Amino acid sequence: MALIYQYQSSTNSYIVAANNCAIGSLTIPNTYIGQQGELPVTAIADNAFKGCFNLTEIIIGPNITSIGVSAFDTCQNLTTVNIGDNVLTIGNSAFAYCSNITSLIIGNKVTTIGNSAFNGLNKLISVTIPDSVTSIGTAAFAGCSQLVSININALTSNLASIGAYAFQSCSKIQNFNIPNNVTTILGYAFQYCSSLTSIIIPNSTNVLGIAAFSNCSNLTNVQLSNNLTSIS
Repeated sequence: MALIYQYQSSTNSYIVAANNCAIGSLTIPNTYIGQQGELPVTAIADNAFKGCFNLTEIIIGPNITSIGVSAFDTCQNLTTVNIGDNVLTIGNSAFAYCSNITSLIIGNKVTTIGNSAFNGLNKLISVTIPDSVTSIGTAAFAGCSQLVSININALTSNLASIGAYAFQSCSKIQNFNIPNNVTTILGYAFQYCSSLTSIIIPNSTNVLGIAAFSNCSNLTNVQLSNNLTSIS
């Protein structure tokens, strides 16, 4: 398989810009030798692997800091993803509709999970969200209908914002420990999480969006923040 690289003068590095539809397992290399010599590979471009149906595994090199918009969108046979510990941002729809991914560990420097980043991963069972993440985008995990386990440390997490529809229709989630730094939970964030039984909204939270927990038919225990200034 041939990867296509582009030189980025602003970072004096290369990005993976496109491919001829990878097959099987793929490792994004640490460096690439081009016209500018051997330089680090630091990003995966928007749409770089979109629709590569025969890609089954992706190992992201330690120099990668950014995964672009729709970078792996609709890679339907992708089962294994290793997001490197130096990745800072996961772009919108980066892994949307990769419907065979079952587990996900997000690298421990990621700060931003983009809108619809993992939307429609309907075989995803567990995800680990590191302390570094400060925002989960709109519909980031929406439609992950088999998602049971969200591993997040409520005491040490830096998560501040949970976007609209973030976990909508994650119907098998039973527990979600909202971290103590969350200030905003936007509309419909947990709509149709029908297995959710109990939720504690920490006192850091001051905005609770419209219908954030609507149609959570088994939710029987809710503890609200003492500092809510807006409930829609």
